[in-house]
Amino acid sequence: MTTALYFDPAQVQCTATVLQHKATADGWLLELDQTLFLPKGGGQLADGGWIDQIEVSQVFCEHDVIWHQVSRLPVSDHVTLQLDKDRRQLHSRLHSAGHLLGALGEQFGLQATKAQHWPGNAYVSFTLPSEIPPIDLSEWQQLLNQRILDDLNCKIEMKESGRHVAFGNHPGYRCGGTHVQSTREIGPVDLYKVKVKSGVLTVCYRLQGDIECC
Repeated sequence: MTTALYFDPAQVQCTATVLQHKATADGWLLELDQTLFLPKGGGQLADGGWIDQIEVSQVFCEHDVIWHQVSRLPVSDHVTLQLDKDRRQLHSRLHSAGHLLGALGEQFGLQATKAQHWPGNAYVSFTLPSEIPPIDLSEWQQLLNQRILDDLNCKIEMKESGRHVAFGNHPGYRCGGTHVQSTREIGPVDLYKVKVKSGVLTVCYRLQGDIECC
């Protein structure tokens, strides 16, 4: 079992021991006794970084094992992990923005049901009541960015159902991803597209300077 260190924002480097490895068509998969790298899941892409200066191209869970994809094996089973801090910060900003957007939609009587927080393809989906309420995207964007400027602190609480993340006094969500410590770190967010299909409203968003492909 791998000890998860990725929820500690101060942890950007550590040592670890390779527990097992196996070959793949793209290189090697490593299981470590502890890791800094968040695996892909819950709408968030995996962290990136390096194991003994070998780039980690993917991190994922399979049957409760966290696998790290690398192009070659390290020389030793005792390795040094280095987190890609810029990638982590980008993913955390996007994920936190998605939480604020979900809470905003629920303020308007919608229910957030699905979200994806990928660069260039981030969205939150809501189930709609029988009658679709009018959606003023400019109003939503103004309210969302005001919450960001309010610099709300991230609150993490462990409950019976799992780890819950909330900002300020807004509703929280069960979540296993990484987040900013306060909302000003997110920066301005653009809500640039709304799609309605089969009773589901999808709001696409991006950070300032991000591309759109939702």
